[in-house]
Amino acid sequence: MKKQRKVELNSLEVKFANSILNNSSYSSIEKRRARILLKLHENNINELGLRSSEIAKTENVSQDTIFNIKRRFFKTNSIKDTVKRKKRRANKKRNRLPVESKDMIISIAKSIPPEGKRRWTYRMISNFYNNTISSNRVSHTTIMNILREEKIVLK
Repeated sequence: MKKQRKVELNSLEVKFANSILNNSSYSSIEKRRARILLKLHENNINELGLRSSEIAKTENVSQDTIFNIKRRFFKTNSIKDTVKRKKRRANKKRNRLPVESKDMIISIAKSIPPEGKRRWTYRMISNFYNNTISSNRVSHTTIMNILREEKIVLK
């Protein structure tokens, strides 16, 4: 049988958790995490405290959430890191298009629009580029993002 670890907070951590609950600058999610950690800590002191399922019901979260908060506390060993939101990695998909393709799209946007049209649209540029210049498919959203980066407004 797997041994369950108990959340034990020292006096400074208890004070910090209580200050989170009394401070309006923290989000409701951060306050909920602090409340859950305090309840888990109180369970260890009282021995007959609330079970994880009962804490989940009182906080209106799933038992998995309680488990994840406990796991994160033991992993970081810090109440501050447990309560705060994790940093997300930035999206690395940007700038997949070669510079030559971007330059070609910019030159199309700056050129005279096709006959019978008053101005270029993102979809028109996309269709023109995909059908005549490149075999690589480029969406109108990508065209829009490229032109925004270059501060080019379609007129």
